[in-house]
Amino acid sequence: MIAPMNVRIYDHQGDLITVPLFQLLQWKHAIGLEMKGLKMSRGSVTAHVRKILSAPRNYKREDLHQHLCDSLDSIQAQLDHNNENDSHMKGEPA
Repeated sequence: MIAPMNVRIYDHQGDLITVPLFQLLQWKHAIGLEMKGLKMSRGSVTAHVRKILSAPRNYKREDLHQHLCDSLDSIQAQLDHNNENDSHMKGEPA
């Protein structure tokens, strides 16, 4: 069993917040679906994410989606870099 991974990302004000990695993926895809016109029964995911990231109400859905994509890309690059360093330390071929 794999333990959930928490990551730290910057909110709209530049402060670091901690959220589960899986939650970021859910938000990214849910906002993508909202951009395509799907409505969520419990209200807007965009509004929920704006509140968590301290973004103003006039912060566009597309910009919020891009912020999540950029954050996930940065996390992926860091994980790739850490995996490269781990394989070199263990003497495994690159």
